[in-house]
Amino acid sequence: MKQLIADLEVEYDEGAPVAEYYTVATETHGLPKPLATYELERLKQRGEVYEPSPDHLRTT
Repeated sequence: MKQLIADLEVEYDEGAPVAEYYTVATETHGLPKPLATYELERLKQRGEVYEPSPDHLRTT
């Protein structure tokens, strides 16, 4: 999921939109939304992803 966020953040100046992360994670990768949420929270807790502004993500 970290690579997914890294790929998305290249496309957007403010970082990867959270809504786009969920769309790609669920539709392209087939993850249920609760699992996508769990993975995102796990990455945040480990310091691998942060929110530079509301609803946008960046990798470290």
